[in-house]
Amino acid sequence: MAFKYGRSYGFQFEPQLTLQEFLIWHREMASEYDRLGPQFDPKDKAASDLREFTSYSGIYERQMGDLFRMFLNTNVLT
Repeated sequence: MAFKYGRSYGFQFEPQLTLQEFLIWHREMASEYDRLGPQFDPKDKAASDLREFTSYSGIYERQMGDLFRMFLNTNVLT
């Protein structure tokens, strides 16, 4: 979400991880899946999250790159 008030701009967004960063989180925080409660199998949920993130990571990275380049190419800082 982006908005402008007068000459000020504001952004609210969830920055996307790269696949490489997600793989680090996935490895380092694997035990956190145990906290999801009895309705989830930690190994199944971890595998599902990895499959989903991997399938969309290319799209996320392109979108974030495009957004960043568009931001740099505007005159919002002047």
